[in-house]
Amino acid sequence: TVKSDVAEKGALCIERGGKIYAEGTESSPIVFTSGRPEAERTPGDWGGIIILGKATTNKVDPTIEGGVGRTYGGNNDNDNSGILRYVSVEYAGIAAFPNSEINGFTFAGVGRGTIVDYCESYYANDDAFEFFGGTVNCSHLIAVGTADDDYDFDFGYTGTIEYAISKRDPAFVDGIDAGNGIECDNDGTGSAATPITKPTLINFTLIGPND
Repeated sequence: TVKSDVAEKGALCIERGGKIYAEGTESSPIVFTSGRPEAERTPGDWGGIIILGKATTNKVDPTIEGGVGRTYGGNNDNDNSGILRYVSVEYAGIAAFPNSEINGFTFAGVGRGTIVDYCESYYANDDAFEFFGGTVNCSHLIAVGTADDDYDFDFGYTGTIEYAISKRDPAFVDGIDAGNGIECDNDGTGSAATPITKPTLINFTLIGPND
């Protein structure tokens, strides 16, 4: 179990060229969670996991949102940012500045050499999983009690995700945002920049209600 500082709005950011090797098991997953006592943890206690890679996006030298301000993307679609396997991120989804949130899991320009398998976002205060460009393929994703979007795709993401599920808590929702099971945009302006955002999604189950 890895606990984040709450007062300083902690987040774990793997920058371009860096790698994370978080390999849990089915019986002993790695849990990234709030630093509050277990009974006092709430969504938005910390910032979640951010991985920045060197794969293609449809932006020029973009920087990741949430007050982190680090650059991501490039031209190596096979880039390897490490391994996330049997990883749970709890009570994440806060940012350093208003109106610019960090998600449970944020993948930005992450390449297909990265392994993401059996990962859970639990009560994220923004999105559960957001992909800003990149080509990373994922499998066995779980989103529980998300405030905003369960799976969000932007900036030319073209990877494949197979076997994913989300389960909403009708008592917990962001009343300002739409809170989609899937949100998919090319970018916020609706441009035709390439590569066009085009995820391949296989075997998804989305369980409401949202409000």
